[in-house]
Amino acid sequence: MREYHYLLLRCSIQILIQLVWLNTHFKYYVYDSLTKHDFHQLQIRVGIGFFALTCQIIALRALPLVLVSLVMNTMPLFTAVFGYFMLSERLKILEKVCLVLSFVGVAIMITGKDSSSIENKQGYSTIAIIALCLNPVLSSLVTITLRTLRNISVHTQAFYHAFVLSTVMGIVVLITQDYMSFLYQFSYYDYFLLISAAFFALIHQLLKQMAVQYNTASRVTIYNYLQSLVQLIFDILIFDYNFQLQELLGILLVFLVNLFLIFKIISKKEEK
Repeated sequence: MREYHYLLLRCSIQILIQLVWLNTHFKYYVYDSLTKHDFHQLQIRVGIGFFALTCQIIALRALPLVLVSLVMNTMPLFTAVFGYFMLSERLKILEKVCLVLSFVGVAIMITGKDSSSIENKQGYSTIAIIALCLNPVLSSLVTITLRTLRNISVHTQAFYHAFVLSTVMGIVVLITQDYMSFLYQFSYYDYFLLISAAFFALIHQLLKQMAVQYNTASRVTIYNYLQSLVQLIFDILIFDYNFQLQELLGILLVFLVNLFLIFKIISKKEEK
């Protein structure tokens, strides 16, 4: 199964889940609630998101995973910069320090991976390097546009994102004539994993959009660094991954920084 197969199946299942979830309100969220201006803004968001994903796929297929992970984790830094210039969002000095420390922690964690498990790819293409550099920039712009789409329902945004991706990937499948015959070899467990991936992708998208609507884009993306931490924990628990001491130091730094931020937010709310 190639990337476009996975995206086509995942997005198609995601649309079906939304169809069942929204039920009779599906038409309202997809069509009735949109104004002409909203639809134009939504097109920009979906377009940027599509190109960001395309850049990510190109980079992952042609460059070492460590390099890709490290560069992609600069996205919150770009979000803070764009948030300042485009949305006039300002982070407090403490939040800026936590943002930089979180990136340092993730960098320590990523570069601490066992060198024997890292792919050795030579002859990096210029297109792949450009795609890698563009990905965090485009991804941060997606987060910024989410902040400007507060008048549009999160369900509407999620549907159009999935619809465009499934349409484009469907066209790719038709052009390449690489049809999904592998589905006949899928077990019930494989289908369960595919449906679960679509469901959790939808939930992640909805929660991120809601978070950006209720808080500044810069602050929300700081917690993106927890994703690398959680991913490593799952690798250890499920796949019996043998982590290195350097990775443990990175985990502790990211965890403590985010725990400190959460504690500060809770203490401020209690004071109010």
